[in-house]
Amino acid sequence: AAEQSFMGTLSSSLNARYGYTGIKMNLGVVKSDKGTQSGAFTFYSSAETDISGSASSSSLAPQIYYNQAWEYYKSKSFTQAMAAVNKTISHQSANSYLKAKAYVLRGSIYYGNNDIANTKKDMESAKTLDLGGPIGRMADENLSAINATGVERDKDKEVPTEYALLTNYPNPFNPSTTIRFQLPARSNVRVLVYDITGREIRTLVNDNVDAGSYSVRWEGEDNAGRTVTSGVYIVRMNAGYYTKTQKVVLLR
Repeated sequence: AAEQSFMGTLSSSLNARYGYTGIKMNLGVVKSDKGTQSGAFTFYSSAETDISGSASSSSLAPQIYYNQAWEYYKSKSFTQAMAAVNKTISHQSANSYLKAKAYVLRGSIYYGNNDIANTKKDMESAKTLDLGGPIGRMADENLSAINATGVERDKDKEVPTEYALLTNYPNPFNPSTTIRFQLPARSNVRVLVYDITGREIRTLVNDNVDAGSYSVRWEGEDNAGRTVTSGVYIVRMNAGYYTKTQKVVLLR
């Protein structure tokens, strides 16, 4: 219904080039929500053409750029997404809320490229710009997850075809070991460490994670940051219907 209404309004005055830029932008959003990517880009491009002569001052420009960036991100066109989101952040008409969204999106792109330092910087910027707001809280949650898990993505490998908890290295270890896992699709992932009595010692990962190959280090500490004793520990991974455990040995 929204799409029909927008289209009807747009076709009723085809000569009103600038007055209907916002409608084109909204039609792009509708197309995006319906999963019609080509249609979304068509309307975003048309809206951008409308403001081409006044892009530096148009209040619609940063929103158009952000919408394009989001569409590129969804299609995994990360270079184009980065270019568009940078235009959003640098635009003089972008308000704090839109900039916060753009910083979260850019941080997500950095995270996908395993650039944790810049990911954290952008999440901090988003948190500051929307302090206490929904985007700020999202950025804060992202920071907590990154700081808590230290998960690193191997960006040079192809997307795996199956779930896997791989052998940690080194094993036995002292003082730390790297635990690797693979995901063929975005999943809610939990990687936990237990002692031989079945008591949970450490949460290494507890988050929604994109498809890919990852590694996370365990420093031989519990959730309170206390050093654990030498012995055999169990690493357990849950992702969707996949579950696997493996033994790791800490030698002090």
